[in-house]
Amino acid sequence: MPARLFDRQEVFRLAEQEMAQLVEVLPRKTYEQAHLPGAEQMGLHQVDEQAPKQLDTSRPVIVYCADQLCDLSPRAATRLEQLGFTQVWPTATS
Repeated sequence: MPARLFDRQEVFRLAEQEMAQLVEVLPRKTYEQAHLPGAEQMGLHQVDEQAPKQLDTSRPVIVYCADQLCDLSPRAATRLEQLGFTQVWPTATS
């Protein structure tokens, strides 16, 4: 499993500069209330179907959820790696 590499400010910087694709794995309702600019919402159970359609396998992907206790981002990151994404990092935004 990939290590958590980015703090909140680094995630914002990478998103702002479009250097990485952002994926939020929290439920849609949470995403609609607040999310990082440019982030794609993709629930854990939707990764298999949506990732190949919405994400570029050649670009880095940062997967995030609510906080360090949330296990959704590491689980989604592992699944993305299994789908062929080679630059995937889970993180939390709190």
